Amino acid sequence: SQFATKKMLINLASAVSALLLIVNPTSASKSSTPTKVTPSQNRHRIDSPNVYFPAKIYSEVEKADSISPVAKPAPMPYPTIDISPWMHPLASTEKEKDEIVKLILDQAKGAGSFNIIGHGIDTEFFRELDEATKSFFNLDAEEKSKFDTGNNKAGYVGMQQESASAIYPGVKENEKKDLRELYSCIYPPEHPENSNAPHLETLGEFMTKLQPVEIALSQILTAALNTANRINLPLDFLEKAKSGATGMLRSVRYTEMTKEYDDANRLMAHSDWGSLTLLYSSTPKGLEEIRNGEWVDVPLGPGQLHVTIGELLTMWSNELFTNNIHRVSNKAFKNRVSYAYFSGQGVKDDGTATHPVVGEGETPRFPPMSISQHSNNYMAALFGKEPK
Repeated sequence: SQFATKKMLINLASAVSALLLIVNPTSASKSSTPTKVTPSQNRHRIDSPNVYFPAKIYSEVEKADSISPVAKPAPMPYPTIDISPWMHPLASTEKEKDEIVKLILDQAKGAGSFNIIGHGIDTEFFRELDEATKSFFNLDAEEKSKFDTGNNKAGYVGMQQESASAIYPGVKENEKKDLRELYSCIYPPEHPENSNAPHLETLGEFMTKLQPVEIALSQILTAALNTANRINLPLDFLEKAKSGATGMLRSVRYTEMTKEYDDANRLMAHSDWGSLTLLYSSTPKGLEEIRNGEWVDVPLGPGQLHVTIGELLTMWSNELFTNNIHRVSNKAFKNRVSYAYFSGQGVKDDGTATHPVVGEGETPRFPPMSISQHSNNYMAALFGKEPK
C-alpha cells in the first residue's frame, strides 16, 4: 500500500541519516552534502550492515552526481579478464592462474566489477537465449500474468512492481518504481517454485552453464583473499560460505516508457545484497556504474559477462572488496533485455554465518553473516521490524 511504502522509506531514511551522523559527526550541525564513507575514514566496527550500506551508497552517489549526474564513457580498455586458466586448471600453469588472481583482486578492490571472457559459453547459445526471452516478453500482458506466482524469485513480475529506490530516500516521483518487467527462476531449473514459462528451459540451461563459472570465480576471489592477507584459505572457502544456497536468474526487459519518464533512471543506483552477480546483455547501453568516483558507462562486448561484487562479499572480505554501485539510466536502449544471475539468492542457505576474512593484526569490521541473515536484516530495516 501507499502507507506501507511511505513508512518503509521513512524508516530507512531515518536509519541512513543516523548512520551519516556516525560516519560524519560534524554533519549534525551542518547541512552539507554527506561525505564519502571509505575504509580509511571509518575503521570502526559496523554492527548494522543493512544501515551502513544504504548510507554508503547514498554518500557515494551524491559525490558522483556532484561531479556529473550523466555518465561518461568508461576509460578504455575496460577491464576484461580471460578466466579460461581457471576454467581449465589442469591445462594451465600456476603462473597463468596467479596472473588472473592479481587482475581480479585489483578490480575487486577498485570499482568492484569487471568483464570476463573465456567462460566457455558460446555466442550461439546467447542468441538462442535472447530469442526465447524476447518471445516471452512479447506475449500480451494477460498471458504473461499467468506466470505470476506471487514470488518475485520464481515467476513473472510486471512493470513497476518492484522498487530498488526503497534503499535510497528522496528519489524523484517517477523513479520510485523500477521501470522494468522481469521473469525469475531458481537454480536448479526443476525447483518446484519455478513457474513453467515457455522460456524456462532455456533460462535453466543458462543457469546450468553458469555453475562452473560461478565456482571458478569463487575460487579466484578466495585466492585473491589469500594473496591480499597472506593467508592460506582452501580454494572452496567462498563456495562453502554459501552454506547450501543456490543462485537465482532474473531475465529483465526495460520497456519503452511514456514522456513523463524521459528523465527517469530505469533502475535506481544500488549495490546487490548478495555475494556475486553475473550479468549478460546483448544491448548493454544504459548500464552505468561508479568507477573512480564518477558515473561511467559499462561496455559489454559480444559474449562477455559482467561481474559485480555484492555487499555480502564486501563483508566477508572485511571490506577489502568493494560493493559495486550501479544503475540502469534513461539512456537504456528501447526494450533492453538483460540477465542477472545472483549467487546464493535462490534456494536458501542453512543459516551458517561466515566471519570476515582478516589478515594478521587486522580487526573484523562486520559481524559474522549469512546470505539469508543479511537479506532478513534488510527486510527488517525496510519494514520497521526487529532484525532476525
